[in-house]
Order: sequence, then structure tokens, then C-alpha cells
Amino acid sequence: VNTAYADPSASTGFQLFVAAVCYSVQIYCDFSAYSDMAIGSSRIMGIKLMRNFDRPYSAVSLQDFWRRWHISLSTWFRDYLYFPLGGNRRSKARGYLNIIIVFLISGLWHGAALNFIVWGFLHGIYQVFGKVFQPQRDKIREGLHIASDSKLLGIFRRLCTFALVTLAWIFFRASSISDAFTIIGKIFSQPLPLGGISALGLSMPAFFVIILSTIALFVADWAENRYAISQKLCASVAPRYAVYFVLMIAIMIFGSYGAGFDPMDFVYFKF
Repeated sequence: VNTAYADPSASTGFQLFVAAVCYSVQIYCDFSAYSDMAIGSSRIMGIKLMRNFDRPYSAVSLQDFWRRWHISLSTWFRDYLYFPLGGNRRSKARGYLNIIIVFLISGLWHGAALNFIVWGFLHGIYQVFGKVFQPQRDKIREGLHIASDSKLLGIFRRLCTFALVTLAWIFFRASSISDAFTIIGKIFSQPLPLGGISALGLSMPAFFVIILSTIALFVADWAENRYAISQKLCASVAPRYAVYFVLMIAIMIFGSYGAGFDPMDFVYFKF
């Protein structure tokens, strides 16, 4: 991600596509993980914080995404900005305008830079378009005789949502608006040839490890939601301490320490 975004003009469309998808995964792992650290640290001191992420990339729409992503900030903007502006209690046009205002301010909250404003504006437009064209989408689905709870439809909607979120993340991560448009232009105009991942600083084995780890992450998220694995593990002492032991061993084996160790800041540290 760092290599591709540092100089987009030096990367191919496929490399930039891989970097954009990887950034979507990176920012989720980064932000969700240190939110969990804050929640866990607070729980030790007897303070129970709200859940901040709920499998956001399982969202079937952009509205659903924002119910799952950075929940604390989303609910704050809803309660202290969207509702005071009138929410959707007035005309439809005013409701749509309120949505765009909220997301524009959300972009400004991340930084007084044009790329953050565009990121927020995009999400506002996503929300408005989703509401405006919902009846047409329903008619198309009914015309094709597709059930609203179809699993294939659910997969399609999740992929579309992830693609739109990833597109918006390009503006969020890029150093400038011009870099963002360079990245998007290359992705859509020259996605081939495939390969060239090593130019981004990764060997192919390391790249496959990232793919497998990402799959494992989403499978674990799904399993936790479906089977409440963590609650079952915490229900008795032996399984809980077995997990603690495995995690401590993993940290000792895979952790990087000592001379030459250069830790990266959290992505959201600057916010």
C-alpha cells in the first residue's frame, strides 16, 4: 500500500488495484484492532465501551456499512448533527441534503484537505442514490424473479458495497486529489498485465500469506457472529486460558522486537 500510493504514476493499474483492495483490509484491521484494545483495556478497569465495528465488509448496502463501521462516530453524527438538522422529518430533498452535510462534515473531521472532503461527499452521494433508486432496484429484482433474501443476491450486494467503499478509500488514502484520480484512471484504463506484485515490496509467497490471512480474518468474523465462539470460550476457565496461552506464544514467535524494529503508527493515529 505504501509503495503504490507513494508514487502512483510508477505503478501499473493492476498493482494499484491490489493496493486499493489491500488498503481496505489494512484500515479495517488497524482501526478495528485498536478499538478492541481500547475496549479490552477499559473493561479491565470496569468501564464497558460500545462495540465500534460489526463486520463492516459484510454490509449489503452503504447504509448498512455505516451501521457497522466506526459505530461510535456514526451514532454521534446521527444524534448530534443529523437529527438536529431535521433528519428525514421534513421533505425528501431536505433529508437528502442533511445526509450530504453530515458526510461532508465527517470528511472535514478527518482533516481539512480536499481528498477527505471528496471521500465524505462520495459517501453522502452513495447514501442519497441508494435511497432514491431503491424502488427501481426492487422492481428490477422482482422482474427477474429474484427473492429479496437470495444468497446470490446477498453476495452480489456485498461485492458492490465493498467495491464502492474501496473506491472511496482511494481518496481517503491518496496524498492528493490528483494522485487519487491517477490511481482510479489507471485501475479502469490499464488493469492488465497481471503480476508485478514484487514491485510493491512483496514476494509472491508473502502475497499469498496476505490473501490466506485475509480469508481467515473474514471467516473468523463470520464464525464469531454465527456461533458466538468467544462467549463459549469464556464460559469455562480451561478453554479461555488455553487461548491466552496460544496467543502469548504466537506473540513471542511472530512479534518483532529489539534493534532495527520500526513499528508503524496506527492508520487513525493522525486523526
